[in-house]
Amino acid sequence: MALKRIKGKNHHYYDIQASGKKYEIYRKKFTFPDGRSKTLQVSKKKMDKVNEKEGLNLTLAVYWEREKQTLLRQYEDGITDVKKLDTRVRDLAEKYRLYNENFRQGTYLRKQGYWDRNIFPYFKDYIIRKIEPSTVKNFYDELLLENTPKTVLEVHRVLNNFFQWMIDEKMKIISEVPIAKSTITNLNKTITEQNEKMEALDEDDEKVLSNEDIMAIFYRVREVMPRDEIVYHWNGLHGLRISEALGVYWKDIDWNKKLLRVRRQTAGYSVGKLKGTKHEKDNYATIEPVKSKRSKREVPLQPATEVLLKSLNPDRNKKGLIYKTTTGTICTADNFDKKHFKPIVDKLDIGINRTHSLRKWFGSYQISNGIDVATVCDWMGQEDLNTFYKHYRKEIKEMQEKNRENYALISQVAL
Repeated sequence: MALKRIKGKNHHYYDIQASGKKYEIYRKKFTFPDGRSKTLQVSKKKMDKVNEKEGLNLTLAVYWEREKQTLLRQYEDGITDVKKLDTRVRDLAEKYRLYNENFRQGTYLRKQGYWDRNIFPYFKDYIIRKIEPSTVKNFYDELLLENTPKTVLEVHRVLNNFFQWMIDEKMKIISEVPIAKSTITNLNKTITEQNEKMEALDEDDEKVLSNEDIMAIFYRVREVMPRDEIVYHWNGLHGLRISEALGVYWKDIDWNKKLLRVRRQTAGYSVGKLKGTKHEKDNYATIEPVKSKRSKREVPLQPATEVLLKSLNPDRNKKGLIYKTTTGTICTADNFDKKHFKPIVDKLDIGINRTHSLRKWFGSYQISNGIDVATVCDWMGQEDLNTFYKHYRKEIKEMQEKNRENYALISQVAL
């Protein structure tokens, strides 16, 4: 890079690149209140983008003054290290990754995934203090062109965490998170609108299993994979997610109260993605707490399941996981779906490919047989009633119609 003064224009230079291209810049020194000085340089190219984006008509001198005032505000907020004022996102990337290693495997991989795929490629060359709310909004708008609003919200959580981490660690690079509340409000609104559009479509594209389908699955499992039967009991007769079904311990069974306590789930992670991290020597498959407070629940133990459990553990003295792989290790949901569930349903040719279909049948069956919606929602560990209503609106509507018919009959008798 070479600088060449522009004649007749104070503090104006051409920044001449090795390729021969030249860019006009404004370069001038100013002094902080503590006496330290800094040469601040702004480019016409960047100024033009700001003018276009914000509908302004700044000159380079005015733009330089604006940038200077930003630096002074940072100084007033306690950011006094001049070097930190030029810290770029790439300068902190490794330090932030090491910070994320403190979380469990799943959280680390989720956060690092959004960081590597979305955040770092976009922001790596940005000077952190120059990232403005409009910068973040533009980033989210671009993501929305190729991603669902929910994915963008997950990206936002990681980016917001990155900014908050710098503040919590007292790095004195920024004093507040540069994300406008309106940006998040609009993102949540977009998610709501998308959900409403999805609701306008018929519930799920997946087939709703009939009672006959469920019986066929259970008969087939008992015939060719009998050791898997308990997983189908948890999934289909108790409404557990498949990861929860694979994470049930013997101690989770309350024989006296005839209850199943849902407390854990299995999780599996790519060994390659953990290489070089503190999780490198961790097991590929692990047991983790269930994903939320609502997921932590108690479900009535079905009589048929109690009989099966007693056959597996006659003396009730077994410990550890109820279901393991044939080699005695933890089974992940992905492993079970591909190697156990898929061969069963493919053979039966009933038009499903996910264990979630059994869980969906459980909810439908309970509602159709008069169990109140709030209770079924609790048994299944759904996050909230509104979401549950959206997933089972057809069954709930049928139940309401049945109740109206029964009420009409009672009214006639009363007359």
